Amino acid sequence: MILLLVIIAALPACKQKEYTLAELQKAKWDSLSPGVYYLSTNNHSGSKDSVEIMLKGISGTETNPIEMSFTTIPKENSALVTEEVKKYLQGSKAGYLKINFIDMLKPDTLKAIVYLRGDYDTILLLRQDSAVLKNIPGIREVHFISKEMASKKYMDQGNSDWNKVLEANPFPNSFEITLDSKEWDSASAEKLKSNIHDGLVIASDISFPSFLYEKNDTYFFFEYKFK
Repeated sequence: MILLLVIIAALPACKQKEYTLAELQKAKWDSLSPGVYYLSTNNHSGSKDSVEIMLKGISGTETNPIEMSFTTIPKENSALVTEEVKKYLQGSKAGYLKINFIDMLKPDTLKAIVYLRGDYDTILLLRQDSAVLKNIPGIREVHFISKEMASKKYMDQGNSDWNKVLEANPFPNSFEITLDSKEWDSASAEKLKSNIHDGLVIASDISFPSFLYEKNDTYFFFEYKFK
C-alpha cells in the first residue's frame, strides 16, 4: 500500500488539455449566460479574487484568428468577461469561454426612436398618433419626447449649449417606443419601420439599436485560469 502511494505521488500531475482555436470552434460548449458559453478543463475551485484571462482568437469575421492579448478588446468588455468568470465559474479552476458580445450586451428591453416632422397643434392629435403607434404589431409602449425635453437631456449630459450658435431648437419631437420581447433582427426592424411610416405621416425617421444591423456571427474565444 505504501509502495503504491509512493508510485502515485511520483507520477507527473495530469496536465489539463490545451485547445487550439480550430478545436475550440468545433468543441461542445455549455451555456453560461446570454451570449456566453464555457468549456471547463479543471473542475476544482479556484481563488475567488484572482483570475487570468487570455484572448485566444476570433472567428466569424475577416480577422485572421491569431493569438492575441486580452488588452486588444475594449476595456469595458474585458471587465465584463472577468466579472462573468468570477460570478459563475468558481467551481472551475480553468477552461475556455466563447462569447458573442452582441448577444451578451443586448438589453432585456429594446427601445427605438421615431423622429417627427413639425409640432402638434393640439393634445388630441398627439394622442391620436400615440394610439396609432401602440396598435402597430411589435410595439409595446409609446412615450412622447418633446423637443424641449430632448434639449434638456442633451444639456444635462454636459454638452455645449446650442443656444450660443443656433437660434432655433435643433432637436425634433419624437416618440420613444418599447419593442415587444422577441428575437429582433434587421429584417423585422425594417418591417416595423415600414409599418410606422405607413401609419404615421408625421414620422421622418426611425432609429433602432445598432446591433440589430450588425453581423451576429462573431465569437471571441478566451482561456481563463483562477490563481
